Amino acid sequence: MYTEYLRREGFNVREVGTTDDALPLVPDAAAVITGLMVPGSFDGVELIQRVRSQRSRTPILVVTALAQREAQAYDAGADVVLVKPCFPDTLLRELRKVMAESAS
Repeated sequence: MYTEYLRREGFNVREVGTTDDALPLVPDAAAVITGLMVPGSFDGVELIQRVRSQRSRTPILVVTALAQREAQAYDAGADVVLVKPCFPDTLLRELRKVMAESAS
């Protein structure tokens, strides 16, 4: 749902199935959107940490149903944590905001 919404809003979205597939795409990414419990050999928190070690200014947004892990995502380096249910327009607004902040 989020992928199609962001594409309709003009974003070039690369959707992957695992954290292992996501990590090689980070150098070319304008932003990273992830969950916390995602498939792969490492979870979303470790993905955030790895992104931060590669690209410190890349905006990272987390969309999760795990409200109790919100602080953990921020501690790992997430810029924004949105707890589900999260409307696509909320994600879009926050994405535009953090991308503008990272560009300045």
